[in-house]
Amino acid sequence: MAADSAPMNLTHHFLIAMPGMEDKTFNRSVVYLCEHSERGALGLVINKPSDINLKVLFEKIELHLARPELGEAPVFQGGPVQTERGFVLHEPVFTQAEKPEESVYASTMTIPGGLEMTTSKDVLEALATGAGPRKVLVSLGYAAWGEGQLESELAENSWLTVGADPAVNPVLAVRLTEDADPDRVAARLTALGVPPQRAGGATTSNAAFLGVLADVLRVLAGLTGVVCLYALVQGLALTARERRSTVAVLRATGAGQREVAALFAGAAVAAVVPALLVGIAVHQWLLAPAVAHLAAGYADLPVGAGAPEILVVALGLAALGLGAAAWMTRRARREPVVVGLREE
Repeated sequence: MAADSAPMNLTHHFLIAMPGMEDKTFNRSVVYLCEHSERGALGLVINKPSDINLKVLFEKIELHLARPELGEAPVFQGGPVQTERGFVLHEPVFTQAEKPEESVYASTMTIPGGLEMTTSKDVLEALATGAGPRKVLVSLGYAAWGEGQLESELAENSWLTVGADPAVNPVLAVRLTEDADPDRVAARLTALGVPPQRAGGATTSNAAFLGVLADVLRVLAGLTGVVCLYALVQGLALTARERRSTVAVLRATGAGQREVAALFAGAAVAAVVPALLVGIAVHQWLLAPAVAHLAAGYADLPVGAGAPEILVVALGLAALGLGAAAWMTRRARREPVVVGLREE
């Protein structure tokens, strides 16, 4: 290190263990650094919950937790040093302008960046009365590095460092392999204090893929519409041929365009309703699961058809049916009545 270079300071940063981390204590760990200087570093592991929660911890120290919203919060394994001692990471009780000269609690470390870490029991006593910091993370033990030790591990690519910026959206995306059990993964994440939520939409890494997929689906939808229109017209044309004499008799007995149109509209309804039901079934139980499986690992796509989508499709099929019926009505009326009566 050059003499004029500034020393590394990762206070108020996260250390994320790289896959090559061999130390079982820190394997797959995320550490929040409370202090880092030339003398060493101190931090708390924030993603490894112990087997007790805050309610149980307070019962062990004979305090009643008067903050029920905190009762189920896990107590974390903060690190391998002084595991019998509690460390409370919390928001400041006072703003910088309101902050008194002396600390509110007996032993509090102010962390540049806005957080505080308290090791004295009085912060727990404050929570027991319903007061205290609004947000807290309680751990047993802490992690420590001696002079130059953390810098050496960083040089070995053992850690990834990320600034603890409150403006960063704290979202972790988990991509499941084909053989992964979603329920088991969800249970593990919940145990870590981060209950999962199904994510939707695209990210910068999958936006191109989803854009192509959306274009393919649009083309398929257009082709489906053309095929549906063609099928309806052909079906009605077949109906017209089969009922040619019936249409001729109706016209010969004084039926007008409205009655002929009603005949073909009824035939269109008889074709559209089964088509709609079959289409919904194919989409819900065949196409939607196939597309969802194709997009798995990139996004949770809402490909299942809901009531609004079904209504739109139904209206579209109805419009196609009415259009085809109107076209066949116009075609039937152009045919001389006598031609149909001869077949009778």
